[in-house]
Amino acid sequence: MDSPLTVVHYLFKFLPSSQSWIYNQMAFSSEINHVVVAKRLDNETIFPALGPQYILYDRPWHKIAYQKFKHKRQQFFPLCLEAIDDHDASIFHSHGGEYGIREMNLKQYRDIFHIVSFYGADIWLNEKDPEWQRKYQDLFLNSDLFMVEGNAMRNKVMELGCPADKVKVHHLGVDLDKIKFAPRAPDRDGTVKVLLA
Repeated sequence: MDSPLTVVHYLFKFLPSSQSWIYNQMAFSSEINHVVVAKRLDNETIFPALGPQYILYDRPWHKIAYQKFKHKRQQFFPLCLEAIDDHDASIFHSHGGEYGIREMNLKQYRDIFHIVSFYGADIWLNEKDPEWQRKYQDLFLNSDLFMVEGNAMRNKVMELGCPADKVKVHHLGVDLDKIKFAPRAPDRDGTVKVLLA
């Protein structure tokens, strides 16, 4: 029997409460081994570990300094290689375009499939900046797959130069069982109030 697929996820922080969809993506794919590499750990009670975690700022100061020094020279954290090698990972998943750029040089050191997920601001805030456009061209060339939330973002990523066959729409997961249903009815005067967030 084949061993399960192992994915190393790279994020700045695991995990802000506003990014629950990232946790859901991992939790809903229980057939995959998930390894997290992040600078900081946050909201551990809301998002309990789904697998091994490599947290940069949990390490002694001299090891943090070493990681930062190597990152400036190589454009990736050695911590990522450590996680890949420790767990024989075959996929490296950068959550956010800027993190994809920061870690894309990993492919020079390991033959690993690199996925980058775009979530919105990482595309639209920098789309007209020539420096970011150059960085994204490098990213599109050197990484393997780009996941986006919907067709508008897919079109934007392709407009910035990503080949169509490298972009896939991956809708954010929501656990509907956690949303309690409560029947609603209009007020006595027939008024319907709708809240949009």
